[in-house]
Amino acid sequence: MRAALKTLSSETYDLLVVGAGIHGACAAWTAARLGLKTALIDAEDFGGATSANSLKVIHGGLRYLQHANFSRMRESICARRRFLALAPHCVRPQAFAVPTRGSGIRSRAAMRLALALNDAISFDRNRGLSPSHALPRGRVLDRAEARAIWPLLPETAYDGAAVWYDGLAHDTERLTLSFVFDAAARGATAANYVRATGRQEANGGVHIVSVREELDQHAFAIRARIVINAAGPWWRQWLALPAQPLVGAWNIIARKRFFGDVAVGLESARIHRDADAIVRRDTRNLFFVPWRDGTMMGTVYEPFTGDPSTYRPSAESIAAFIDEINAVLPGANLTPKDLTLLHIGVQPANPRGVSPEPDKHSEITEGPRGLFSIKGVKYTTGLTVGERAARLAARALGRSDQLPPDEPFRTPPDDGRDLRALAARAVRNEYAVHLTDLVLRRSGIGTFAPPDRETREALARWMGAELGWSDALREAELARLDAHMRRVAP
Repeated sequence: MRAALKTLSSETYDLLVVGAGIHGACAAWTAARLGLKTALIDAEDFGGATSANSLKVIHGGLRYLQHANFSRMRESICARRRFLALAPHCVRPQAFAVPTRGSGIRSRAAMRLALALNDAISFDRNRGLSPSHALPRGRVLDRAEARAIWPLLPETAYDGAAVWYDGLAHDTERLTLSFVFDAAARGATAANYVRATGRQEANGGVHIVSVREELDQHAFAIRARIVINAAGPWWRQWLALPAQPLVGAWNIIARKRFFGDVAVGLESARIHRDADAIVRRDTRNLFFVPWRDGTMMGTVYEPFTGDPSTYRPSAESIAAFIDEINAVLPGANLTPKDLTLLHIGVQPANPRGVSPEPDKHSEITEGPRGLFSIKGVKYTTGLTVGERAARLAARALGRSDQLPPDEPFRTPPDDGRDLRALAARAVRNEYAVHLTDLVLRRSGIGTFAPPDRETREALARWMGAELGWSDALREAELARLDAHMRRVAP
């Protein structure tokens, strides 16, 4: 990392990407593939904020049928296929189901039509995929067939089930990192814990971005002809622009499995207005997604103001969501003691104020000459939007924006339970700087439930041996990890 800092301060880049969530990581990866001299920085760890805390569904936009927005469906379908092809070690097919009932838009007839349309629109969904990652066609089950999916629902709540397939990123952290690592392998300079603090424009149209290295507070500047601002909920802050409306977004993790290996969407009784929908339901789906040894449930959105890094839902909000889940699924009998973790993120709000959810449209805006900003809200289309921004940068530089064919990422070695080898690789090859980087993103050990004290101390000891930590610094790293775990504890 120190070598990267020296390079950052001494070179002039074609492109600097500020922010290494999924949008920024994909922008840097695309730029490197286009042959642009690229730098990528993040104020914290790569992919360590909102991009690590989604519901982890790489979806093909089935919900956009109710908006008749076929272009957005196609964008999501193509992005899903590319994720499955690029990172089969991180993304796998996942069955989803919703109950059918009655004669309205949730009837078996209506859902059969919706799934047929979805299959037709996603006609090329399996192009280039291995058989193990191909997505089957959707299907509608009758009551008897569906009974196995709905053991906790009374039979009066359904007359069948609609089943379709999407992707599930069982390791979004490693998926985002894969784009960063591949960009670096193609010549990009990547550095985490480098915070952008301001920008000015020099003669000749070169941007001078002031940055501060967070480990020793060393300040310097990075020069680049084009800047892509992909700083997520911080995208206006570092440019000293007026604050934007934000929403906090969160999911809860429970030890229980409610529907086996099937992800399930159930209608909540809470009123939800979707002004863009042609087919209106006025309710929202709660999703129960099998993940690791339990279930992710969400997503909850609520207005938020302040520093995105401090956001945490209130105890009252968590209790209300547990009550909502138990109302939708009485057999769940969910209690706070069943929860293991919260996945927390912050996103741009819906500016129209018609719902507490973020605006589902991602966009790229152009500011002063050669400055592009990404407002991204969907992990699935982070690949598409990041790629689009990098191609805009290439054209602004007078360079070709034609990309070579995708190639699957190199699969990391399987260290099994050898945590010492995992720690060594994270430090030597994967930019891990803090104990949180190792526990939360290089290993995933702390993304289902907080690891026990013995595991934390062993990882701190092995990582500290790699980085030359003193006893005091090792204790400080353990305290930093404990503080994070308290923030995301249910």
